[in-house]
Amino acid sequence: MTDAGVPGPSDLADLRVPEVPSDVAYDDLEDVRARRLLDANGVKPDAPTLVRALDSEIDTIAAAAARVIGAEGIAGAIPRLKELAGREGDTVRAEAAYALARLGDPEGVPALEACLELPAEAYVAPFQAAGSLARLGSDRGRETIVRGLESRVSLLRTIAAKQLHAFADLGLETALPLFERALEDPDDGVRWEALVQLRELDDPDVRELLEKTAREDPQQYIRQAAQAALDLH
Repeated sequence: MTDAGVPGPSDLADLRVPEVPSDVAYDDLEDVRARRLLDANGVKPDAPTLVRALDSEIDTIAAAAARVIGAEGIAGAIPRLKELAGREGDTVRAEAAYALARLGDPEGVPALEACLELPAEAYVAPFQAAGSLARLGSDRGRETIVRGLESRVSLLRTIAAKQLHAFADLGLETALPLFERALEDPDDGVRWEALVQLRELDDPDVRELLEKTAREDPQQYIRQAAQAALDLH
């Protein structure tokens, strides 16, 4: 705990990043990741502790706290979440906005939409917000994801690719072109993110993409994973 009473590590070098079990469904992945991160860094899951963690100087902790607060329905955090969602920022801003939306606050969706306007080459929040909006049933951020997948920065392409499963929930006709783009990416990590999500979808068009990946991907481990996914369907 920091001197100011905020739970969690006081220095980024002390941050512990635990692994997430491989059997977690992709829709639940970020919630589980946030909970495990907080637990590994000594942040207890009770409401007062989570609210205090929103003030952590380590954005990763504050963002995870916002995520869990939204998932757990901790309405008492709404005033602080509104402050965070309206400030200059990146991941914390996007997660605070999503938490507000999950809590049913009317400022949540507009705050997520505002994140879409941030410069895509400088922030990850636009891509996170696009995925969050898709989970809420809106394709408002689709063009943001398209721009992310076309970024020159592989990290941003990877973060954009992480959101594709949410768009699949809106309909595969919306998501499949995005998956196709990700599976053609020169970066192994981007292609892997797309494949991990495709493995959970059961559709003839998805199977066609998996078959192509199993035949043509330049990395053996990706080809093998695609084939394993095909064998399960």
